[in-house]
Amino acid sequence: METVPTENALLGGRVRLLQPPRGYRVAVDAVLLAAAIEAAPGDRVLDLGAGVGAVGLCLAARVPGARRWPPSNQVPISPAGSPWR
Repeated sequence: METVPTENALLGGRVRLLQPPRGYRVAVDAVLLAAAIEAAPGDRVLDLGAGVGAVGLCLAARVPGARRWPPSNQVPISPAGSPWR
C-alpha cells in the first residue's frame, strides 16, 4: 500500500516539507532547536543526526549565509539553489 505524502510548512511557509501521513513527522521541536542555535552568516554548523534535515532548513531560513556541514553517507538531496549547497 503506497501512501501519498502530505506537504507541510514551518516558519510561516518559509520551510516546506513532504512527510508521510503516518509515523515520525517533523513538528515544532525542529523550529525550537533551530532557534536555540547561535549562528551568524558565514558560520559553519555541524549537523549530526540530521534526519530529514528540518532543523538545518529552519536554521537556513533564520540565518541566511550560515553553512551546514552534514557528514553523511547519503546522497545530498538539497535542491539547486539551496543555502546548504
